[in-house]
Amino acid sequence: MRLAVFRPTRKVDEIRLRRPFRPENGQATVITVQGLAVAMVVKSVRGRRRYVSFSVPPETSRDDVLAALSAVDPPVPDLKVITCKDGKAVVRCPPKARETVSDTLSRAIPGSRSLKASGTLRALRTADHDLKVPGRRRRRHLF
Repeated sequence: MRLAVFRPTRKVDEIRLRRPFRPENGQATVITVQGLAVAMVVKSVRGRRRYVSFSVPPETSRDDVLAALSAVDPPVPDLKVITCKDGKAVVRCPPKARETVSDTLSRAIPGSRSLKASGTLRALRTADHDLKVPGRRRRRHLF
C-alpha cells in the first residue's frame, strides 16, 4: 500500500503532494489520520488478491506454471506467478478464482497440489520457510 502525507492546513481539493503518488488505477481515497490527510489506494478499487502456494515437481519452471495457468477458462485477470523454485510455486490471483487456479494447475502439472492460501505474501512466506527471501543487508553508518 502506498501512502502520501499532505499538509493538514489545506482543504482536500487543494492538496498538493510532497512526493509523486501514482496509484495503479489512477484512483485513490483521501482520509484524515490524526490531523493529516493521507491518500491511499482502496482495495475495492484495486481488487483484493490471494497468494496460493503449490508444491510442484522440482524440475518445473516458472514458464511451465505460467503456461499451465494460461489454459484457465474463462481467463483470469491479474494472474501472476510470483516465484517457482525448489519444488514450490506461489501464484497471485483474485479470491474468486482461487479454486479454479488450484484445480487447473493440479490437472496441468502432475504431482502438484495446493498447500496454503493467504491474503498477504508475507504471511505465506512466514508459514513456509522454503519461500523465505533472504533479507537485504543494511548498510551501517559510521557517523
